[in-house]
Amino acid sequence: MNASEDDLTGRGYGAVLWEPDDKTVRDARITRFMTWLADARGLRFGGYQELWQWSVTNPALFWAAIWDYFEVLGEWDHDIASVLTGDTMPDVHWFPGATLNYARNALRTAWIDPDRTAIIFDSERSRAGALTYAQLAAEVARVARGLRALGVGKGDRVAALLPNVPRRSSACSPPRAWAPSGPPARPISAPAA
Repeated sequence: MNASEDDLTGRGYGAVLWEPDDKTVRDARITRFMTWLADARGLRFGGYQELWQWSVTNPALFWAAIWDYFEVLGEWDHDIASVLTGDTMPDVHWFPGATLNYARNALRTAWIDPDRTAIIFDSERSRAGALTYAQLAAEVARVARGLRALGVGKGDRVAALLPNVPRRSSACSPPRAWAPSGPPARPISAPAA
């Protein structure tokens, strides 16, 4: 054994740093997913390793189960053959033809638990705080209205550089530039908030 190998193993390299207790395992989302797989699909796994092996051996079945378990809001024909096409990256396409709205899925807690905390933020230069799902949904709706007013539509790509804290400014309401999926990006001035 050379000195560099001894340094790695001598410092606990590869040692288990933490293991969950029984309650943590029982309450884990992945445990609930495995229970759902057993109840809804008749698939039983002896633990994480077996679930992982199934997921990489049967990716179409796994991702179809993820769609159903998380009740993804969107349109998909639920044909297992349409979960993915292609054999190797980058030629693999997931759920081709399916449509979904990411914001609608990410913000659905706003409909059922609007006062639940969605974001906790802090900054070295300004205040710390939190946004509820209702507040976050209102901000997303405001930006969406601004983007639509600028002419952004289905198929367009929007990129923005945002701070780690919420701020109401003309720079963020809506973003100053957008790029349709076809021609190169062109700057557009945003209306004042």
